[in-house]
Amino acid sequence: MYAVLLLALNGRSFMMPTWSASTVQTRLTLFVPLVVTIGLALCMESRLAAPELSGVRAVNRLDICMSAISTLGALLLGAILSFLADSPEFVTAGRNSAFLSGLFLVAWPALREAAALIPAAWIFVVMLAGYRSPLDAYPWTIIPEPVDRLHAWTVAFLAFLVGIFVQGRTMQKESQ
Repeated sequence: MYAVLLLALNGRSFMMPTWSASTVQTRLTLFVPLVVTIGLALCMESRLAAPELSGVRAVNRLDICMSAISTLGALLLGAILSFLADSPEFVTAGRNSAFLSGLFLVAWPALREAAALIPAAWIFVVMLAGYRSPLDAYPWTIIPEPVDRLHAWTVAFLAFLVGIFVQGRTMQKESQ
């Protein structure tokens, strides 16, 4: 589904009114990473605490692996599609998946099911207040930044790593 949406929405955009710039052209591929974060949210919501705590399998480690594999899989798929289609937008979507998944995983312990709204809220805040001019996003926005911006990659991977760490710590506390 992720790849199909990326291919279908590549190069498509719409004009969005903003508070900081008059209107900005918003790429529809900014929304595709929500597929990854919503998938993570569905998996995290469907946990059965009592059977998992009494089970033999290391469910906590499996959940961390699920988060890592789904997010890194989105990044790898974006890189492959970017290479095949010669479009940097696909790699950017992979980077954004890592960033938004990290935000979700950091918010999960405090907000539980409501944490699934954090990535969507980030996208809408960026669209409404994240642009200096119609073609120039503020550096803090991360997701609309071009593929060659090192700070966006750094923040995306730090958010993802912190999210994985928080997920591990939270699950460790729940199992005690």
